[in-house]
Amino acid sequence: MLRVIWDFWKAYAEKIGHYQTLAVLAIIYCIVVGPIWLVGRITGHRFLPQFAAKAPTFWHPASMGRASLDEMKRQG
Repeated sequence: MLRVIWDFWKAYAEKIGHYQTLAVLAIIYCIVVGPIWLVGRITGHRFLPQFAAKAPTFWHPASMGRASLDEMKRQG
């Protein structure tokens, strides 16, 4: 009898967990992503770089304080 109750509880808890996850993610989306999107939309801010439609690649150069190859060789 206890085994049947335990199996029922595990199945029920899994369903509760599924819906709780959906609710938490929806709330986070509405509180975090929604306002950021709205402010970006109102101000016209582009969060991603825009490329030409016929660009040969989508890569763009970025130097975020990275050392050159010669500097790396001197380190060690």
